[in-house]
Amino acid sequence: MMWSEEDRSVVRRFGKPVAAACLVAALLGIAYLWHVRSTPTLSFRSLSVKNADGIQVTTRQVGAVVEKALSGNFFTADLKRVKEAVETLPWVASATVRRVFPDRLIVEVERRKALALYEDGRIVSDKGVLFAANPEEAKERSLPVFYGPEQQISLMTEAFVRLSDVLAPLSVRITDFQISDRASWSLVFSSGEIPPTQVELGRDDEGLDSVARRLGDFVKVYDQVCTKLGGPPASVDLRYAKAFAAASPDENLIRAWREKGRDGQEQVPKPISPGA
Repeated sequence: MMWSEEDRSVVRRFGKPVAAACLVAALLGIAYLWHVRSTPTLSFRSLSVKNADGIQVTTRQVGAVVEKALSGNFFTADLKRVKEAVETLPWVASATVRRVFPDRLIVEVERRKALALYEDGRIVSDKGVLFAANPEEAKERSLPVFYGPEQQISLMTEAFVRLSDVLAPLSVRITDFQISDRASWSLVFSSGEIPPTQVELGRDDEGLDSVARRLGDFVKVYDQVCTKLGGPPASVDLRYAKAFAAASPDENLIRAWREKGRDGQEQVPKPISPGA
């Protein structure tokens, strides 16, 4: 394309003013962005925390971590950084953070639900996640104890829930659950009338379904076993293919257990010995 002398004259006449105007506009834009980033009038002035229970997660706890993680103002604050900071709190499983114009920050937390204690004192969540927190802050009065390799926590969580359902007809609760180093499963269950009963479940070579089936078959005949033995068996071995073994009732333990329950004392079973 060929430029005429007239075109060149127009460029010379208007080019420098236009360029200067663009430069001024760019500088004004930068100045405005700097103003937005630094002006205190755009800072957050209120924090709302949803699902804080005042025990496991408190507004004060969330506020403290938010204050440390928050920088900038309403428009420039890094909410991802705030979210990650809130999720470092022990009882927080996840968090969402959002702004509400003109100056409000809302943090919504999902609290962990304690399912069991792990043998080292950490807590197992209902999602099979290990975390360190104060067990006394758990909603449940007493938590069952898991023993076994840490990498098996997810499997233990799934099995615990499944086997608890299998035992539901007996109105008992599992107080201890173990997967040994030899991959052998065992548990202890009890109720107000039934003292701690250790059950050897064997290996899960055929999967959780086979373990649940063996336990379920025992649950179906539990009342008959109690009638025949004259009381709840002291222990049960379900490791046989088509049979099981049940130990004779411990009369002294049964008597002491039921008296403790009538006295209103908390009945705490003796835990499984790790490695048993």
